[in-house]
Amino acid sequence: MSQEEPKVPDSVKVTSYPKVIFLWPTWVLSFILWLLGMISGTSNPTLNWVWMFVLVFNLFVVSFDFSAGKFLLVVALLFVLAIVFLTGIIPNLHLWDIYMDQWFYLTVTIVFTLIYALLLLSRQFNYLEVTSQQIIYHVGIFADERRYPAPSVSFEKKTEDVFERIMPPFCAKLILKTERGEYAEIFETVPLINSRLNTIRKILEHLKVKPIPVAPPEPQKKK
Repeated sequence: MSQEEPKVPDSVKVTSYPKVIFLWPTWVLSFILWLLGMISGTSNPTLNWVWMFVLVFNLFVVSFDFSAGKFLLVVALLFVLAIVFLTGIIPNLHLWDIYMDQWFYLTVTIVFTLIYALLLLSRQFNYLEVTSQQIIYHVGIFADERRYPAPSVSFEKKTEDVFERIMPPFCAKLILKTERGEYAEIFETVPLINSRLNTIRKILEHLKVKPIPVAPPEPQKKK
C-alpha cells in the first residue's frame, strides 16, 4: 500500500505589518489593569509603574533594530533597574508615584483595539498571494497587482532584530527575489514567518517536481 503524499495547499497569503504590532503587551496589560481597577476601585502605584516600564520597553522594540549585542545590553540594563527598585536603593520612589486609574487604562485599550482592527482590515486589501503558477502582490483597495511567474522567483528570510525573532508574533523580513537574484519586493514585518515560508517552499517545490502528464500513444491502424 503506497503512502499518500502530504497535501500541498493551492495558495498562501502573506501579510506585512508595521512594527506597532509589537506594542501588544501594552495593549494586553492595559486591559488587565482596567479590569483590576474596576474590581478594586483604586489605583495601584506599583502596577502603574509596571505598565510604564512595559510601555517604555515596547517603544524601544519598535523604535530600534537590536542586534545580539544590543539585545544583551538592554537585558542587562533592565536587570539592573529591577534590582535598584526592588532592593530599595532609591528610598524616595514613592515621591514619584504616578496616578493612572481604570478609565485611563480603558481609553488605552480602546485606542489599541481600534488601531489593530483597522490594521487587520487594511491587510484584506494589501497582501502577497503565492500560488503554484504565479506570485501576486495585491496593493491597495482598488487591487493594483504586480505579478511574477512562480518558477522564476525565490524567497529569503532576513532577521536583523533579535526582538522580532523571540517576541510573538515572531516576525522577520521576507524578500522576494527574481531568478537573477535581484530584490523584487521586500516585506518588512511578516508574522509567523517560519510557518509562512515553509508553506511557500512546499508550493514552489511541488511545482518543480510535479510530473508532466504524457498523452497515451495513439492506437495503430490495422493495414
